[in-house]
Amino acid sequence: MDGQRDRPLADRGPGGPAARSLEKAGARLTGGSDWPVDALQVWNQLRTAIDRQGAFGAGELYRELEGLSRDSVLRMHTAGTAWQLRQEALTGTVEAGKAADLVLLDRDVTRCPVADISGTGVRMTLVGGRVVHDADSEAGRAAAGRVARGAAGPRPASYSAVHGGRHRACGCAQQH
Repeated sequence: MDGQRDRPLADRGPGGPAARSLEKAGARLTGGSDWPVDALQVWNQLRTAIDRQGAFGAGELYRELEGLSRDSVLRMHTAGTAWQLRQEALTGTVEAGKAADLVLLDRDVTRCPVADISGTGVRMTLVGGRVVHDADSEAGRAAAGRVARGAAGPRPASYSAVHGGRHRACGCAQQH
């Protein structure tokens, strides 16, 4: 994919990234945000990797050739991302000796209709085994309201609009 790094997603050929082909060839897939190309909605990213359309899609993106299984997309966004961040010894899988970084969801994303994955909500978040978010608490309800209001508003035009260009990893410092 190095040759594609500087090309917009739309110019990478019909259907976007060849995820299943890469997986079959032995590539390690990792998940994460590609904002501002994608909305910051991890559950829609998982859904799109499966059905190659997603909540914002228009038309099929080679689902039969490049759509991934639910297991693959969950592994991509957990163990794959931990590997990409060089944190696989600490997190990414549930096993003895690793941090208990977990989320409790409002549905079983391994069994619900694929179209319902985009609307998945997080009921509880544990970091290192400690509860840091509980949707049923007063703070959790307030946070959910802020998220809903933010999702309803317009998307920022650049990274710098979100965090003021405070770091260079995303290239925001060059967008001023």
